[in-house]
Amino acid sequence: EQEYADTVIKGFPDGIRETVAKARHMPSIVLEAPLVGDVIDPTDEGEVGAGSTDVGDVSWITPTVQVHTTCWPFGIPGHSWGITSTGAMSIGHKGMIQAAKAMAITAAELYTNPDELAKAQAEFKERLDGRTYVTPIPEGVMPPAPQKPRA
Repeated sequence: EQEYADTVIKGFPDGIRETVAKARHMPSIVLEAPLVGDVIDPTDEGEVGAGSTDVGDVSWITPTVQVHTTCWPFGIPGHSWGITSTGAMSIGHKGMIQAAKAMAITAAELYTNPDELAKAQAEFKERLDGRTYVTPIPEGVMPPAPQKPRA
């Protein structure tokens, strides 16, 4: 897996991973091997990352968690052939299993420890600071009905 990930890295311009690490304020350990195997402390407290996901809507209604695991070599461009090639093999599968385990453990901890759940809910309320979610989709809008294929 490390060897394959190194081959993927070599398919991108030199220095791209270093540029990404610097922009994301990541420690140099993320560049020491093709695949990161260590737990890295968060480096983005208070920052808003680029990208989109449906969890953005959900996160206005309830506390959410996001876990990043190694599913491809750190620093290669998103939505690229390199991510596709590693995500569809054991590298991606192992990373997703680890993320699922971390999220399940977190859910179990909150379920069995009401004090931790109350802290999460209080932090959520504090961060919202009275703001509420307003969907950008006008009321009454329905998705288009599927069309029959033409013969």
